[in-house]
Amino acid sequence: MNANVDPALLHLIQQHVNALKSDVDNLAFEVESDREAVKRALQEVDAGLEELEKRVSSVERGMKRLQDEQGAMDETIKSLKSDHEGVKCSIRCLQDEQAAMKSDQEDLQQRITQVEEQTSSAAIPQISCGNLIIFT
Repeated sequence: MNANVDPALLHLIQQHVNALKSDVDNLAFEVESDREAVKRALQEVDAGLEELEKRVSSVERGMKRLQDEQGAMDETIKSLKSDHEGVKCSIRCLQDEQAAMKSDQEDLQQRITQVEEQTSSAAIPQISCGNLIIFT
């Protein structure tokens, strides 16, 4: 049974069924079996209404639980989105640092190359002692 039932309406119907039971007890029937049949029918209706009331309460509790779980899931999703944004920011920062380090490395490599070129092209000083030439 998936129909929505208004608890107030259900309570009102139960009140009317109870009033009808009382009225049946006060009516005069020609045959007692008719009175008993009507009473049984009213008892069955009353039992059905009580079962329906239990189901409505159960559905309401289930809906409340689902709403609570939905709220918790919404908070989890919000937290995950926030964490995701933090991770994206961290990645951007790391990429910037990596680019700066790469630039520094390239600058250092150029300076090393320049120093090596200067060292290899520089004249080696010579000291002469008579006919002997000493290289240092």
